[in-house]
Amino acid sequence: MSRINTALGTIIALVCASVASASAPPRFPAQAVWHQDVSQAPLHPQSAAMISTLTSLGGFGYGRMQIDFGMHIVNAPAGAPMRNIVGFPTSGDYYAPDCEPIGTAMPVPADGAIEAHTGLTCDNNAEDCHLLVVQGSTLYEAYRANASGSTGLQSQCLAVWQLDQVYPEDNRGDHCTSADAAGFPIAPLLFNADEVFAATQTAGGDLGHAIRFILPNARMATASGTRLYVRPASHAGGPTGPEASVPYGSRLRLRADFPVNLYSPAAQVILRTMQRYGIVLADGGTIALTAESDLFTTHSWSELGINSRTFDQEVLGAPVRVQDFAVIDTGPRIIETYDCVRNEEPPSGTPTISIADVSISEGNSGSSNATFTISLSQAAAAPVTFDIATGNGTASAGSDYAARSLAGQSIAAGATSATFTVAVTGDTAVESNETFTVTLSNVGGATVGDGQAVGTIVNDDSSSLPQLSIGDVSVREGQRGTRSATFTVRLSSAATGAVAYNIATGNLTATAGSDYVAKSLAGQTIPSGATSKTFAVTVNGDTLVEPNETFSVTVSNVTGASTADGYAVGTIVNDERR
Repeated sequence: MSRINTALGTIIALVCASVASASAPPRFPAQAVWHQDVSQAPLHPQSAAMISTLTSLGGFGYGRMQIDFGMHIVNAPAGAPMRNIVGFPTSGDYYAPDCEPIGTAMPVPADGAIEAHTGLTCDNNAEDCHLLVVQGSTLYEAYRANASGSTGLQSQCLAVWQLDQVYPEDNRGDHCTSADAAGFPIAPLLFNADEVFAATQTAGGDLGHAIRFILPNARMATASGTRLYVRPASHAGGPTGPEASVPYGSRLRLRADFPVNLYSPAAQVILRTMQRYGIVLADGGTIALTAESDLFTTHSWSELGINSRTFDQEVLGAPVRVQDFAVIDTGPRIIETYDCVRNEEPPSGTPTISIADVSISEGNSGSSNATFTISLSQAAAAPVTFDIATGNGTASAGSDYAARSLAGQSIAAGATSATFTVAVTGDTAVESNETFTVTLSNVGGATVGDGQAVGTIVNDDSSSLPQLSIGDVSVREGQRGTRSATFTVRLSSAATGAVAYNIATGNLTATAGSDYVAKSLAGQTIPSGATSKTFAVTVNGDTLVEPNETFSVTVSNVTGASTADGYAVGTIVNDERR
């Protein structure tokens, strides 16, 4: 689908009593993939390469993490007026069978509002014109919406979601779009001023769910012209980028050592959410993040000190950039066929089965049990059956944990949970945290919400791990030729094994190409017994009279050491007379 983002600012607050409510956007049950904590989830093996490619393409749209405040979430009371979907631009252009049939009715309060507008009229020839309506436990999301007469609603897609259901990994069906090109729900992945305010009232608060983000289509992966997506997506829109970039549906995680504390309390909530739950690539466009407007909320973004440029202007020395993220491994790339096969809605009363992640301290000897809980969203009238098995992540069966596989397991009728234990082997080796997976398969009597859990073996010899840091550097620019800004990556003490990391430059006020030469290296190591390694960045001289300029150097994906300070600033000191 082609997407045009036109809303750039917060819509002025409007009193609409029949629809306004002070609350978080609608959410799915806790077992839904959107609420999965991915702070310890394994990274994709090509994460560094994908991020490097995306960075070279320009990163986020406009080269910055900007926020769009155009979306509204309309809460429809019981008895709200209904409108019937009219295919737009024609019935033949409507996205079928991906979306609900033409003629489907949805509640549309008279004082509702379409994206970037304060009413129900929208130029759906030129704008996205999303209309998001919640009534009870049902979410209606229309794309390219516009009121038609007194009872019709033009739309190119209406997707209906049941908020009390945990959907399978292919959402409403593989190769099926929704009001979002990746096949995602939209409203549950937005964030609004009310929920951010509430999270600021708790120390270390976050939003508890993944956040929707978008990229220009030319920066999303294709393979020889073939469009691709990965879970949790079920569809790809119109990507045209190189194969080495990130595909539709990618889930990215903000690096754990990002200097969150430098930001305002409200911004910290959003940043911690990106670290713990990540951001998911939902659609094509130029403005990276999508927040709900202030139209129907109690609190406002201005009250919280959040604006469209918070994440590239609030802390000039530490803007939020693409290279501050890593790509979570959510499974193989899927070739987009556009042959949608809709999932049948589960019968009323069918539970959803999920398995939760577990972390366990390794111990120095012997073994301890990592106990995984398999849960149902509600008790079933008959037993729910499943197979369950472990699999290697960065941990290896035999040395780090005991492989285990069981078939024909069940949760009894009337019960809602079962457990599965995995023996973890203790040792005294100084190493990074390690992970393994536990996967449910052959499920009978329930739909699968989250069928795979990550077991994290937490290294408890961390006091023996050296701390890695990188210091700031200043270098005079010079009037011609080049000079080197040499950064030193240091360990607080020599490690007993090699310390590995990735390292890359990024623009601040200096620009790669004209002021310095961009550089990105993966798989760098400080050998066992050593305590430092250097990283040289070439600085270009010129005779321009200009202020000092800065660029960043970020160390990421560190193994074998803990990260004390993985972010440095290079200052190019102007030496011209003014």
